[in-house]
Amino acid sequence: MGELVTLIYEIKKDKNNFNFLLERMEPAVNKYVRLLYKDEKEDIRSELMLALWEAIGNIEYCESDGQVLNFLNTALRNRFYEMYKKSRKKFDHESAVNEETGIFQTILYEGKELEDTIFREDAMKIVGQYKGVQQNIVQCILLKEMTDREIAQKLNLSRQYINRIRRKLKEHLQREDYFV
Repeated sequence: MGELVTLIYEIKKDKNNFNFLLERMEPAVNKYVRLLYKDEKEDIRSELMLALWEAIGNIEYCESDGQVLNFLNTALRNRFYEMYKKSRKKFDHESAVNEETGIFQTILYEGKELEDTIFREDAMKIVGQYKGVQQNIVQCILLKEMTDREIAQKLNLSRQYINRIRRKLKEHLQREDYFV
């Protein structure tokens, strides 16, 4: 039997040996604590320790240190995902009132800005593949999210022509695997 297997059996006999496991699993716990930066670090640490404690109670047999380590890391990862989902729901979708203007502002998660930047870069590459009026139309479609009617009025073109360019753009994007 390995060191972790022995430690698990010792913890099941004497609960005071749990601190030795916590010391051993400290790097994994710290990793998940860092990933959930928005919440209180001590609360997260406590939750992860509880996950380890529950995991030990669920281990019925173990033959190698690898099995034990895999089981404990899976327990930590699952608890992390559970807390992460709650954190995103709490922080990323709540609204805050701007007291100066009285306007509700939605707090967005950091990844949203990155997604917007990546989308804009991809859209600009696509727009750059067109020339002249078609480039203006594609830019209005992708970046300004204008309707065919709005584009037609703005550029003094027919809606049918705008629609034809939109269909060509859609075919182009499907060929290039931009979306499924």
